[in-house]
Amino acid sequence: MKRILYIVAAAMPLLWGCQTEMDVTEGTEAVASFRVSLPQAAQTKSVGDGENVDILYYEIWSDNAGAIGTKLNSGSIARTAVKEFDLNITLLSDQSYHFLFWAQVEACQAYDVTSLRNVTTSYANVAGNDESRAAFFAAVPVTMNGDQVIDVTLFRPFAQLNIGTLTYKSDMTPNDVEVKSTVITVKSPANCFDVATGKGSTTAAADAVFAADGVVTDPALFRVKDPVTSVETDYHYLSMNYFFVNGDEETTVDVDMAITTDFGTVNRSVPNVPVRENWKTNIAGDLLFKTADFNIIVEESFETEPGYVL
Repeated sequence: MKRILYIVAAAMPLLWGCQTEMDVTEGTEAVASFRVSLPQAAQTKSVGDGENVDILYYEIWSDNAGAIGTKLNSGSIARTAVKEFDLNITLLSDQSYHFLFWAQVEACQAYDVTSLRNVTTSYANVAGNDESRAAFFAAVPVTMNGDQVIDVTLFRPFAQLNIGTLTYKSDMTPNDVEVKSTVITVKSPANCFDVATGKGSTTAAADAVFAADGVVTDPALFRVKDPVTSVETDYHYLSMNYFFVNGDEETTVDVDMAITTDFGTVNRSVPNVPVRENWKTNIAGDLLFKTADFNIIVEESFETEPGYVL
């Protein structure tokens, strides 16, 4: 998976609509041009690549001795091309600001973005394998010393959990086993995210139950490189899901899997699965036919080699 680099390239009326006493006069303003786009090297199809993300929410905050101060303005813009946004903001020169960005699929109702300091989600009745839940964030401090162009890298605010099986065949079945549905339960993930700090938190503890008919089919396989042996193996995608994690460091969650096939339901429980925001965690192995033959491999920042095998 790739970390998405967006370019916020910058245009909107004066920022000071909520500050009626402030008068921006000629010679005191400057334009911040944020440029946000995906690097050309990452223009390949993969689950969670953010290709369907089509709206960027932003908030502008004052600076208080280097810390975030008071919210000055907010808004949203549609993308100008796939994985690209253009935003131009006129601001007072010689002032410092904090910009918060959150990009997602506009039609997705998974996140409450009323405040980017407290983006919330509910895990009740969550559909599994839902790429429309893809989202990206960044917090950028800016000091306006004349017109400037600013490149912004957006990161995923959640962990991505991929589950894959080595084969759909067994010695008992001459044909492939058909997976009818998957139910993936993640125990008590975080449900809030603060774009300014880049940290998730939990205000309402609840399990996330991701239920889906069928399996991921586009793409149908994902490749995992074992960091110990360097052997690369392709696995059939069973499930892919996003969830917030507490803090911004590595933590662990317990995961239960129920995989229903035309021959019955396979249940697996995997404790202490390492997860982290902007990381991809793969649970991969011969999950349908072997009880304990699986690896847990973490790929940091969605673009480096896998981290380790448990």
